[in-house]
Amino acid sequence: SARCEKTVFHHGSFPSRPSRQSLITRKASASSVNDEESEIVNNEESEIEPAALQDDEAALAHMPRELCEKHALALQDQAQKLRAEAAAMRSQLEREEAEKLAKRKAKVDSWIEQLLIEVQVNDRTQLLKTEEQVLLRLQEGRFSQEQINAIFNRICEAGPQSRSNCSPLMELLVDSVGKMDEVERQENPNKRWSGKVERVLRRRLFAMDWNMDIEENVEDDDLNPWSLK
Repeated sequence: SARCEKTVFHHGSFPSRPSRQSLITRKASASSVNDEESEIVNNEESEIEPAALQDDEAALAHMPRELCEKHALALQDQAQKLRAEAAAMRSQLEREEAEKLAKRKAKVDSWIEQLLIEVQVNDRTQLLKTEEQVLLRLQEGRFSQEQINAIFNRICEAGPQSRSNCSPLMELLVDSVGKMDEVERQENPNKRWSGKVERVLRRRLFAMDWNMDIEENVEDDDLNPWSLK
């Protein structure tokens, strides 16, 4: 029976429970393996991480400078383009102003020819109209005070003028305008005429004797310091 019990015990019993010492040893072994793996990983990270940080720091150090240089170059290019555009616009405006001025002068020259000149002999010689002819032209052509002022200024551009030293062209203009002022408004077919044009022109000529000029359209004697009373 003792043998039978031994046999039964041998075949029917469960595996023996590991001892406490065995568990401690196995746990320590597993811990050492994990520590070795962790140490290897940490070592790899410690080997890679400084290089990566150095690259990042270098990138951060150089990136702002590169961006600033690129930004400065872009602004410089943009400024050059804007300056070129401004110069082109200024040139265009100057050309347009010159063209307008040339057209304006040509138009005033045509008024002078219509109003004052009978025959243009050459560049320096002109056969002028009479005062009666100019008066008739002022009426029929319906010349305004603004046109007369433009003609006056254009004659002054051709040479210095003053009350004591007028060109024949200027004398004819002022004298003919004086005759036009004397025509009664009811009888004057030119309703654009104000009747005070000669007085303004003579004041301007008087001022030019002193190398001065006054407003073209000043008609009030109280406001005009060059009033001739």
